[in-house]
This record gives sequence, structure tokens and C-alpha cells, in this order.
Amino acid sequence: MAISDLTGTTWVFNAISTDSFTAVGNQWDINFISNSTNYSILEQVFDDDSELGKIYYNTTNVFNVAYGDEDGLWEDEAYKTIEITGGTDVTNSTLISWLETNATQQSSQISVDLSTLSGWSDVTSGSHTLTIKAKATGYRDSEASTGVSFEKSGTTYTVNLRADNGYGAVPGHAPDGYVKYRVNGSTVGMITTYGVSTTLTNVEQLEINCNYNGGFINELRASDESFITDLSYDGDAWTDVSAYLSTIAAESYVVIYCED
Repeated sequence: MAISDLTGTTWVFNAISTDSFTAVGNQWDINFISNSTNYSILEQVFDDDSELGKIYYNTTNVFNVAYGDEDGLWEDEAYKTIEITGGTDVTNSTLISWLETNATQQSSQISVDLSTLSGWSDVTSGSHTLTIKAKATGYRDSEASTGVSFEKSGTTYTVNLRADNGYGAVPGHAPDGYVKYRVNGSTVGMITTYGVSTTLTNVEQLEINCNYNGGFINELRASDESFITDLSYDGDAWTDVSAYLSTIAAESYVVIYCED
């Protein structure tokens, strides 16, 4: 489709020979961004004295090509890309033709914040591939687009764990007096000292093991001894307490309470 207005278009210059320049030159009043800088004039001219084809952004000489060369030199490769935002010459047919000859228009891209879409809360943490289908009433759905990969980071917490057996000690029923914790499915540690907090960071999943078969009370409690949830009584078994992480993280510490 023929372009009639350059507003909102992005172009990347190709190899430019001196054939694309004229001694008279052209100066166009357009607003554009290149190399993170705003400009309002694009000019091309052939300098007879130096025998160089030149491109200027405002008064900055960004490109030069010697007579007879098929390619030239950019002062910075970033200058090859221009994003046109407006200006009086955005409909100038000579400019449009010159760009179509010497540059490639880039496809427009739309950025979407996935976290604003419905259903985002149901997406699990980790790597995923997103495809898009166009839908409209009275029409068949389009084919799925090419997949785009994205990563969703889970909410992480910092938690402080302590252990108690009701007698001011780490549960003594374990082999050497300890309870175990497992973080994010892989990091396993022990709590062996009563009254001292073990701090865990970047926690997305937390499991606890009282390492005792049958105790009188196996619970996870807040710092004021209020109940949070039960822990397994089945020997060397893990209890996943991830559903309570926001509560656990809000406490100065929580107690893994395993009473014989």
C-alpha cells in the first residue's frame, strides 16, 4: 500500500550511493528521533568541492559517501534509524520517494503489559510462549501468530523461621534435635538452635518437615504463638506451607512447633 503520510513510521537506511544525492539537494521539515535525539530537519546534498554525498540531521553531518562508492560511512550506526513523529513535510512526495528508495520501512510494533490482561494471575511463574489469534463476530478466528517467549517471575518473600518443642528447645525427637525446611523445591536446610531465627530470602515455595512420626502437636505458629497451619505427623514427610507465605513474611518470625 502506497504511503501518503510518514507520521508514525520508522525507517532504517540501506546502502546509499552518490546516485541518491543531487547538487541542489533537499531539505525537509520533519520531526524525527534518531540516536535518542530529537531533530526537525532532514537534508541530503551532494558537495561538489569534496565530492561527497551528505546527510544532515539539523546541522549534524551524520552520513558521507564518496563519489562512485556504493556505500558510505555513518558517524554512528544508530543514525541509520529514524522515527518520524510529524512535521510539515510528512506528506511530501519527494521525501517519501527518497526514503522508499534508500531505506526500509519497519513494521509497526505494539507493546503490551501482560500483567494488565485478564487471566495473568492464573499464569504460573516460569517460561511461557504467547501466541495471538484475531477474533471478530461473524468471522473465523485467524491462525495463531508466531509464538513470543516471556518469563513470569513469581512473588518472592523473606521469612524468618524458628523451632520449638514446647520446652524451650529444638524438637529433641529428631535424630540430633532439628527440623528441616525446603525452599523452592531444592534448597534443604536445618534448624538446630532454639530461639534463633533462620532467615530465608527469595522464597516462592516453602516446605517444612518436623522429622517426627506422631507428635502431640505439629503446627506452624506466628511469633505470638497464634496458629497458622498444621504440619504433617507422618514421619519424614514434608508439608507445603507456600499458601501462607504472605502471612509468614508479615511476621517478625514464625515458629515450627513440634511437641512430643
